[in-house]
Amino acid sequence: MKYNKLIVGGCSFVYDCHDTEDIERKSQPYFINKLLEEYPNKNKWEIDEIISKKFPSYNSNFHQRTWPFLLSTFLNTKIHNFSIGGNSNPKIFRDVSNYLITNQNETNNLVIVGTTALNRINRWLDYKQEYINLHLKDFDKIEDLYSSHLFDNPKDLVDYQMLYLKYFHDEEESLYQVQKNIDLLKYICKEQNHKLLIFDNLIFSASRNKRIIGSKDKLKDKFIKDNDKNLIYFKDNIFCFPEYIKCYDSKYRLSHLNTKDHEILFNIIKDKI
Repeated sequence: MKYNKLIVGGCSFVYDCHDTEDIERKSQPYFINKLLEEYPNKNKWEIDEIISKKFPSYNSNFHQRTWPFLLSTFLNTKIHNFSIGGNSNPKIFRDVSNYLITNQNETNNLVIVGTTALNRINRWLDYKQEYINLHLKDFDKIEDLYSSHLFDNPKDLVDYQMLYLKYFHDEEESLYQVQKNIDLLKYICKEQNHKLLIFDNLIFSASRNKRIIGSKDKLKDKFIKDNDKNLIYFKDNIFCFPEYIKCYDSKYRLSHLNTKDHEILFNIIKDKI
């Protein structure tokens, strides 16, 4: 089927391609396997340095190896990719929905969303006049936060996150908000005649959200019931791609997707559509 545009939303599991993040994995791109054979005693940082020196354009052109780029090339259609590293579900759905609402004259787009971790929130930062993504529970790594550089006093951000975690954060409620955003996107896509596909990256990944996993079966069953027609299933009832990676790579430990993973995901989505 011919689509007019490909609209994509997600986090780093959609946006990035990390071939050297976990070189212990069984499923590696051919390019990395050859380097590991050539330099068997090198660690991932050393391999990455070799790549940067020998093939300087490889890491800078990572986006050309991601499934959104592969899919847009296959479909021969323009892509609007709203995914960014560290993205939150509220921003993912807001960006995609706002684009569709702003461009109501468009029809027959393919819209694909990969959901992310529930401990990521999006808040309006008044003095900067912009929305920022915050990663709750990362306040002990303030230097690594995507938004810490926006604060004159990083401790303000730590204090806010601790207060939010204590009084306002609940992952089941966060999942409920995700569902409300999905319902809105379903309505928009139905009204404007777009095809909507959804899969998960970090909500139902076991090592990321302990409270969700505590009642995983109940919440997962409801999520499937509410979204069954729009979900991308990778195997049986698996719609969480990192969980599916474990089916073909037993050494996978929730690292970012590499080139091989993006190729596999591209082929699955291609068959789905």
